[in-house]
Amino acid sequence: MAIYSLKKSYQLKDLQEVDFKDLWGDHGIFTTMWIFGKPPKILFFENHIKNLIKSLKIYNVKKRSLKKDILKIINTNLSKKIHYNHLLRVAVSKKIISVYEYVLNKVPVISSIYKGIKQVSDTLLSNSGQAFSKAVLIEFPNAGTYTFAFVTGVPNDQIAKYLKGKFVNVYVPTTPNPTSGYTLIVPTKKIIEIDLSVDQVLKYVISMGVSTTDKEFIKNNKKKRK
Repeated sequence: MAIYSLKKSYQLKDLQEVDFKDLWGDHGIFTTMWIFGKPPKILFFENHIKNLIKSLKIYNVKKRSLKKDILKIINTNLSKKIHYNHLLRVAVSKKIISVYEYVLNKVPVISSIYKGIKQVSDTLLSNSGQAFSKAVLIEFPNAGTYTFAFVTGVPNDQIAKYLKGKFVNVYVPTTPNPTSGYTLIVPTKKIIEIDLSVDQVLKYVISMGVSTTDKEFIKNNKKKRK
């Protein structure tokens, strides 16, 4: 069960604080973000808010300053003296903005996911952690379905003697916890080269596809088959 450390609501029109209103089940849109560190940082804030505003059009909720208003509410309520490992839910309806903050360490499943993500960030993305040489695309788990993978090397001689042709070892991360996944041996000719860094792809996986839009993906990638 989540342990809430913040539950507040504000009028959408003027940001005046009102009695807390749980908007669950009401006509509104939610987004849940991870707050971490000291001072607090919000993972993929821009993408979360962008998608929230886009979704609110369904309910004809339009306010040009909404992103600025949400950021103001968050900054007002978060302390720079606390080391955060929390989830922050922002819910917006036609009249109300509600924010809920709860501690990740009190939610075992969620906590383990984000501890895993932190482990990836601290090791694989550090200057000394170069476990992944590059990010690629492969067909997986079925033909015509693609997923990101990280090249980790080539099969050693004990394995290569059973294979015909050139192969590479790849690691396929799972979403949203990239520390679990699959190790595959893939023919080199099946690897699709992409112009995305390991860091960018990890962010894409962790955010469940939120951090990179389809347009950005198409624009920034030049796919080349080996």
